[in-house]
Amino acid sequence: MRLIQLFFGSILLFSCVSVKNLGLYDRVETDHASTNGLNLSLPHVFQDNMSSEVWFTKANACLQVSPETIEKYAGSGAMKITWNKQAGDCPWLGLGIGWGNWTGKDLVSVENNAALSFRVKADQGEFSGLPWALCMEDFSGAQAWLGLTGKYVKGGKVTTDWNEFMIPLVDFAFEKWNMDGSSVKQLIFQFESSGTVYIDEIQIVPYVAPVKPTLVLQNPSRSTKHSGKVDGVIQPNEYSGYVQVTMGSLYVYYDNEYVYFGLVNRDKTQPVNSQTGKDIWNGDALEIAFSTESNLLANRPFLYASDKHLGIQLAAPYACFDWTSNQTIPAEVVSKQTSEGQIAEVKLAWSDLKVSPWKVGGNYNFEFALDMALSNSNREEQQRWSAVNDENFYNKPASWGSLKIVSFE
Repeated sequence: MRLIQLFFGSILLFSCVSVKNLGLYDRVETDHASTNGLNLSLPHVFQDNMSSEVWFTKANACLQVSPETIEKYAGSGAMKITWNKQAGDCPWLGLGIGWGNWTGKDLVSVENNAALSFRVKADQGEFSGLPWALCMEDFSGAQAWLGLTGKYVKGGKVTTDWNEFMIPLVDFAFEKWNMDGSSVKQLIFQFESSGTVYIDEIQIVPYVAPVKPTLVLQNPSRSTKHSGKVDGVIQPNEYSGYVQVTMGSLYVYYDNEYVYFGLVNRDKTQPVNSQTGKDIWNGDALEIAFSTESNLLANRPFLYASDKHLGIQLAAPYACFDWTSNQTIPAEVVSKQTSEGQIAEVKLAWSDLKVSPWKVGGNYNFEFALDMALSNSNREEQQRWSAVNDENFYNKPASWGSLKIVSFE
């Protein structure tokens, strides 16, 4: 569960080829005058007509791609795609679009405020997302991949009505894949499973990411009265700020040597956690994830080496495990049971974390999760502060909230 993995692994990297097989249709000039309100000269990837910008695998028994003039979302036409990877002896099945007559497109300049949008309609039945993979490719052949899961389609499913996919450009994680997002050659679809769909209006559109919850900490040297000790008691003004979920509140303080966390856990059952190492999450535990470099790409779906994801065991021996470095690290933990639940305080040295402390004026990613073993020794529930609907938050800072360090006035 806790291993940080590349999303599709080496299978996609080696199975996806970028040989350009030209379509059989004469190229129709596309009007790219509109910029969709973006500082981007070529936002329209596909509109109405198939042209020499469109290529696909030539394997009629496995993949058929054709222009469509009846089932269309807008304009004069769309594409109809029928694929069957299980047909037998099928090669790699894919379709690419080198929009803008195969010129380079700078998507880095708009990746924080734009998304790839398209409309899809199933011929029959429905799909949870689409059993496809999608990539952007640069002129060196480097590719950035993602899967078309249900989270990208409004309503979570592709039905026999027109459904909209909306994929934030930051989710392609160009940097992670060592792909040049400032010179995009083409968009590629890879097909798995089988089905028939119509696809239309593929374009780059403005996108505003949902507002993240924010933890604001003031300059620690003057805004709090923290003694530098942990005793299982959270005093007024001892911490700089806090975040909360239904069953718990997490208080935060830091200085140039240490970072401190105070947990008020409203689970009244006796804490239980017999796990060790990377499995420390599978019981009563506190999970804290944060970045330590300011102003990194907030919506990145990948970790930097300077990011931290920590687990603190909420039962003796109160060990702390760092999943990002895959090791147990020293931590001072004091816990007390009360009639209302558990109060725990944690003290960690920045030097043991092997990162620099947060800085005044910095903007960071931050997440807090409470793992609860309510009636047995294993985790039965997890509550998360920002990534409420994403159990796999641990390696995706895009789902974390924000942490801002402000100076004391």
